[in-house]
Amino acid sequence: MRSVGQRVIMRLRNELYEHIQSMSLSFFHRNPSAMLMSRITNDVSKLARISSQVIADFFRQIFTIMALLTVVFYREWRLASIYFVLLPIIIWPIKKIGRRLRKLSRKDQEKLAKLNTILQEGFTGNKIVKAFVMEDYENERFAKENEKLYKIKMKAVAADEILSPLMEFLGAIGLAVVLWYGGMQVVSGNTTPGTFFSFLAAVAMLYSPIRKLSKMHNVFQDAMAATERVFEILDTPLDIKDKESAVTLPDFKQKLEFKNVYFSYNGGEPVLKDINLAVNKGQIVALVGLSGAGKSTLVDMIPRFYDVSRGKVSIDGYDVQNVRLKSLR
Repeated sequence: MRSVGQRVIMRLRNELYEHIQSMSLSFFHRNPSAMLMSRITNDVSKLARISSQVIADFFRQIFTIMALLTVVFYREWRLASIYFVLLPIIIWPIKKIGRRLRKLSRKDQEKLAKLNTILQEGFTGNKIVKAFVMEDYENERFAKENEKLYKIKMKAVAADEILSPLMEFLGAIGLAVVLWYGGMQVVSGNTTPGTFFSFLAAVAMLYSPIRKLSKMHNVFQDAMAATERVFEILDTPLDIKDKESAVTLPDFKQKLEFKNVYFSYNGGEPVLKDINLAVNKGQIVALVGLSGAGKSTLVDMIPRFYDVSRGKVSIDGYDVQNVRLKSLR
């Protein structure tokens, strides 16, 4: 099962990385690289516990519970019915705690990704940090996020640890009711001491697998939060891809042309407006302007790092959106 778990993780990481590599530049602008790294490394790792430990143990505990329930109901079905009236009371807090853990786990992973982003920015921009004497600022920024992560983790620990004493308490109430009612049945002669004590032993043995299942539920909820984050990326559609009718672009022979080109990031204010430009093969053209005027963006639309919002970019009369990306680039 551990081998299966690790293979699942390996395959998920490969698929996640391949999918991210095929996304456009705008996707990387929306999602910092450190956050994407956190999903590939940390989030995917959380799924290993489900595929390796939880699945195998789940079936083991389920079969144990089924066998013990058979004994319990065979020995004394009336007592068993009284005991299992309390089951919904046990299930309700387990579900409520599980939902809280799932929410906290998602916050935990988001905060860890934010921490990774600060680390990456601090390390790659270390020269700038030193030049502007910003070490104290960066240290404080990291410490604040680290403390927030600690608080989220402690909330998750509190939610997880409350389950065990809660199960002990509810189990004790159920056992007390069974002891009282079963004892009365033995005293009144409606059942034998042997039957009652064999029933009691089976009930006592039921406690351990039920408690383990409740713990598994918490692990499962923790992993489900990671699953949501992983598949959030995997389910993100490609915004720049080959059309079914796309053709292979032959060699560049004549000219590159922009016709009435408009472009805006994520549907916002246009960065480029009504650009008309023709560049012949072998001709040199200089694009001059302030930083952020759209020079790089204009060039990025030729290999379709971005697609135009309106208008057309063509090479030798071929609209770049109608040719295969590999041949274009």
